[in-house]
Amino acid sequence: MNKITPLALLPLIFTSAHSIANSPLDPITSIDGYSVQSIQYEYESMFDGGHAVTTRPIIYEPSEHVSIFDMKVYDVPVSSTLQLSYPVSDRKICQPISGFGTLTCKTGPIAHANIIKSKDGIFDKPVYFISGLSVTASGINSSVYELEKYWSTLKLKDVFKPLLDAGKDIVFIGYDTDTVYIELSVGQLIHYVETQHKQGDYHSTMIGYSYGGVLGRKTLNRFDDSTYQHGFENYISIDAPHKGAIIPPSFIDTVARIKGRLDDVNELCSTTLNMACNVDKERGEMGALLTDMTDGVAKNLLVTGDNANAYFNELDRQGLPSTYNVAFSNGSYTGTSQGLPLGTEMAKFENDYIAYGTTEYTLKIQDLKLSSTSPNYKAPFYYRNYVLENAPGSYAIDGNMVNSFLRKPDGTVKDNVTILHTNLLSSNKAPTFITTDSALALDVSDADVAFDLHSVATPFDRVYAVDGKNLSHTDFTYHKSSLLYQINKKEIDTAITVIASSVLLK
Repeated sequence: MNKITPLALLPLIFTSAHSIANSPLDPITSIDGYSVQSIQYEYESMFDGGHAVTTRPIIYEPSEHVSIFDMKVYDVPVSSTLQLSYPVSDRKICQPISGFGTLTCKTGPIAHANIIKSKDGIFDKPVYFISGLSVTASGINSSVYELEKYWSTLKLKDVFKPLLDAGKDIVFIGYDTDTVYIELSVGQLIHYVETQHKQGDYHSTMIGYSYGGVLGRKTLNRFDDSTYQHGFENYISIDAPHKGAIIPPSFIDTVARIKGRLDDVNELCSTTLNMACNVDKERGEMGALLTDMTDGVAKNLLVTGDNANAYFNELDRQGLPSTYNVAFSNGSYTGTSQGLPLGTEMAKFENDYIAYGTTEYTLKIQDLKLSSTSPNYKAPFYYRNYVLENAPGSYAIDGNMVNSFLRKPDGTVKDNVTILHTNLLSSNKAPTFITTDSALALDVSDADVAFDLHSVATPFDRVYAVDGKNLSHTDFTYHKSSLLYQINKKEIDTAITVIASSVLLK
């Protein structure tokens, strides 16, 4: 039998969130000349013969100057009740040594903070930045250790460095999407940094990007509802899904169909001893991708997620925090959309499974409410029509990403793939996955029209979007000046007031 390569269509390379260069045992200590301090929030579990003996969530501060045997460790349960104090606990159970006998020890990261201090070396004016999710061929995920990626690859240093040079400090928050306690743990870690490290009573700023924008919002609401008297002045949301995010049903359905066909191939191959017919690895990868798009955070955040209705109803019930609140969208506010008719085929291709024959797949524009495939629209927001893939800020089928499914790095078509039709690259290069109305939490019934940013209904105090075509979801350059202004708004307003008062006194 010929060797089967059923996943020639999708180059899925899954990398562990823990495979990043830095880790608790090798923390980042500086970046571009600024000192960095790491704070780790993790689970550590002791097993005896495969059975858990003890499991506890802890916070500790890895350092190249302190042995892991000697560093302070704090027991910090992940709970809906905010822990307000941090008594020192026993030392870390999991040590980088052997000799436990039948005992084994495992750790798993929950969240991580990198404190980047300004040149004065005093942590007193914190600006928190909560990272977002990556939507790639590997699924929907984030890593605990992504400071260097955001700093250099996504060019956030162009925002961070002016702040650091002006005396502000940056706290970069990463988290692991494998844990079900993301929203609670991020808030607890921020509370730890604020209460255990911040000096003085200068105000703090909360910035959240993508899913991080929702995490920042929920963290501040949690602080407001507790007895903790926080010092946050402003909350800034960057391209966050306040009304949900979009991955087209036709894309999710295609992944489900490929997974199903791999199951068929696997059953057929079970009748032969030819190991070249084994597709267990590919089935596992495709199953993981499908799970990423239908379970976990996707179950809440995608407008097609099974829990979207309950999740966003609760988010709306909570409202916005007591801070001054600003939202940025990387989508257009001038009504710039694809204008593609319902049913437009964005791509059609065949994959030859050899032993099982050829299967055809189509990605097309659909009405999310009346989709012929599953899943359908499940979020609680009303629109006159649900062709949201056309809406400004959406463009949810990414031409560059899907084209990578079809072609090799050198541009040639992948083995076993026949491209029947595609206009993805010409029509849709830079989606944000989050419509403009979702990023700005607009109270509108049409997501695909122009908005007047000064009069449109929104719970935010100030909103920004793009004049013209959509930006990529990871673009931090367009709004740079406005973002810096909003971070420094209190200082600017105070300076204006002082100047105005001095003029009146003359």
